[in-house]
Amino acid sequence: MRNQKNSINLLKKHNKIIRKFFKTNLMSLFAFIFDQTIFSITLVLFITNLFIKESNDIVSYLIVGGSIYLLLKFTYINWFSKSKFFQLICIFDYNLKLENHKFKAQRSLEFTPIWFWIYIIFSNFITVIFINYELSSILSDKPLLTAILESMLNVMLLPSFLNSFQKLTQSNKEVESNYKNLIKTQYFSNESLFKDAKFSENYLNVVFKKNDLVSKNGLFIFSNNKDLTNNEILEIKKINDKILDNYTKIWSNYYELLEESSMLEFSRKKAKNLFWIERVYDHIFLDFLNI
Repeated sequence: MRNQKNSINLLKKHNKIIRKFFKTNLMSLFAFIFDQTIFSITLVLFITNLFIKESNDIVSYLIVGGSIYLLLKFTYINWFSKSKFFQLICIFDYNLKLENHKFKAQRSLEFTPIWFWIYIIFSNFITVIFINYELSSILSDKPLLTAILESMLNVMLLPSFLNSFQKLTQSNKEVESNYKNLIKTQYFSNESLFKDAKFSENYLNVVFKKNDLVSKNGLFIFSNNKDLTNNEILEIKKINDKILDNYTKIWSNYYELLEESSMLEFSRKKAKNLFWIERVYDHIFLDFLNI
């Protein structure tokens, strides 16, 4: 009973921490709501048209129109690798004012939950059913045109569905393996990981000598002493220290989660929640470290 209570408290604490990272992209959210409104209207029209005694051509054309829009959007997103989820992981966001310049130091990561891709695949599969059924009804006396349109749909949508399924398990196996073996699995030897972190020259990145690791370039504000005044260099240093402090706190939280969760038991439902929390932390550090 005590073990169960501890696991609940641990997950509750880190769910609260993780939620603070997520920021809503209003444009993406409005686009998602609009798309789901179109899908809902198309679904209602399809069901209505399916059960009325005499099908209505106008309703059928509306269903086809709505389906074409949704499927074109689905294809565009997959072909051009456009993120569709309406939330980003925001790690830091600072405004820097120099003597003659203004600079925004920001790090936001795309993060699409697995449930979201499953929903997108499912809803677009349903949409394919809509359009195929309506086209076969509208063009029942034109089999050649029906065959051409269905073939075009298949050619257009097959790569999109395959790409979506791949994104469910998409990862760089080599990078993730290095990260897991060096950092995550051996977390017990990495409690002081960020205590040993040192900035490289001009703040190009951060060096971890103990682990022979470096952060990716461009996460910190590059400082060229030849082009900046002493005051500007000092301001950049303050922001870079804050950025590093952010990652230090995130690692401290993640270390706590890994350490305490290893000593607790979780139900299947709570284990899924733990997996999701770890996935967010991993996403942050896979982006941070140049492994």
